[in-house]
Amino acid sequence: MSYTPHGRYDYCVDISATIFGASDETIVLFPQFECQVDISCELNGSDLETSCTDVLIDGVSLANGDDLAKRIRSYVMAKADEEIENGGWLWDQVREAEGLSLSGHAGDPDTRWLQAAE
Repeated sequence: MSYTPHGRYDYCVDISATIFGASDETIVLFPQFECQVDISCELNGSDLETSCTDVLIDGVSLANGDDLAKRIRSYVMAKADEEIENGGWLWDQVREAEGLSLSGHAGDPDTRWLQAAE
């Protein structure tokens, strides 16, 4: 069993590209691209800030790779941030691992994020 650092999550995403022509179309270049993402999760008062900070393959960051690796990293980071923002399954993993819960109702000014004590 391998050790996964806190804040690192398994992630799988289709990597697609737009092909321009008589009619633009989007194609999937790499279906079900498997990687790990580092997610930063911070509570500032009652506001929650999350963002994807890195993409890794076999524990190696794509940040120090060639142009292709860096572009894939940027693409995956944007998709991970989008999924977290939209409450997808990646967000469910982060919320559970970080012990986060929302107190209140949407639109209520007293609504705030809480984090369970470790």
